[in-house]
Amino acid sequence: MLTKISALTAFLALVLNVAVLFGWDLSPDQIAAINAAIVGAGVVVHTWFNPDVPVGVTSETKEG
Repeated sequence: MLTKISALTAFLALVLNVAVLFGWDLSPDQIAAINAAIVGAGVVVHTWFNPDVPVGVTSETKEG
């Protein structure tokens, strides 16, 4: 499942970059922002489906 999520994330970034190469007029900042959003969505989905990724407080330690 996680490999499929990675492949989908990479494919979406590929589609965006090919569209830009074929004339979709975006600024470099817009391209970077869209790519970052694609990667960010992939990270969220990975984190959601992978139980080995710790989210939130995982253990309580006392400093003293």
